[in-house]
Amino acid sequence: MLAPPAELRFGAVRSAQVFLLGHIGATLLVVAGLWMGVEAGWVLASVRWAGRRRQPTGLSRWSAR
Repeated sequence: MLAPPAELRFGAVRSAQVFLLGHIGATLLVVAGLWMGVEAGWVLASVRWAGRRRQPTGLSRWSAR
C-alpha cells in the first residue's frame, strides 16, 4: 500500500486532497464518457435516466411508506 508512506511524506491534508481530486476526476471522466456515448448512440439513452427511476432499497424503502 502506498497510502501510509505518502501520508507520512506529504501530510494528511495533501493526501486527502489527492484522494478527493482523484475520485472527482474519475467521476467526471465517466460522466463525460457516458454523455459522449449517449450522444453518439453507442450507449442506450436509458442510461441517462438509470439512477432516477430506481425503487428505494434498504432502510429508505421502509421510511418512504
